[in-house]
Amino acid sequence: VVQYNPTSNKQVGFFNVGNAISCIAISKDDQLLAIGERGQKPRITLWSIALNAIIITLSYHDHGVGTLAFSPNNRFLVSVGFKHDKRLALWDLNKMNINDLLTDLCNETPSASKNIDLESIKPVHERKLGNKVHCVTFCPRGTYFVTGGERHIKYWHLHLDKISGTCETLTGKSAMVITRLSESTFMDVLIASSYRETDVSGKESKHIEDVIYVASSDGILCSFWENGILDKWVTIETDT
Repeated sequence: VVQYNPTSNKQVGFFNVGNAISCIAISKDDQLLAIGERGQKPRITLWSIALNAIIITLSYHDHGVGTLAFSPNNRFLVSVGFKHDKRLALWDLNKMNINDLLTDLCNETPSASKNIDLESIKPVHERKLGNKVHCVTFCPRGTYFVTGGERHIKYWHLHLDKISGTCETLTGKSAMVITRLSESTFMDVLIASSYRETDVSGKESKHIEDVIYVASSDGILCSFWENGILDKWVTIETDT
């Protein structure tokens, strides 16, 4: 993976891993880079972008890592495997002592990762998937994320402890897709906030709610509300 500065028109960083790269994700504060691999014994390598150094390496998926996403507060990382892997994993970075590992790297002291049993590092939650997933993204609040793929749009809600912030449970619920879109393959997903007007007991109410935008491989752009209900869809395919 090459880090490029468009202002100076120069390469400013290079991140190398052992296997072929299948996906990457960058944390919201631009401090962390996660690289997913494909092939035998694929890994997820977590890097410090500023230090150009590996923080920790995770192993879980078979065949390859299909897509990755950080939560907005950088506490969680979600990873989804290839089609034949059919597994989703939620990692809690706080439980890996990431801040301590970063401090060691900054101070150039012997890395605490040498004292970590990598085999003992497991996702805090694991889920089986029925269809191939192409994309995943967190909502701005970090309380849920959405996955999209082959005949698949699903909301995953993190039920967080109010004091520790740990994810106690992870529950999934499919979006309500109309028949026209039921066989579509969804390739990308984006979550933004929007004002929504609702009529409650005869009174109009305006509040901020997330809107989930999903694009399909056959040129359809859909928007869903936070509750999984389809708002609208439009064909964006053009003549070539």
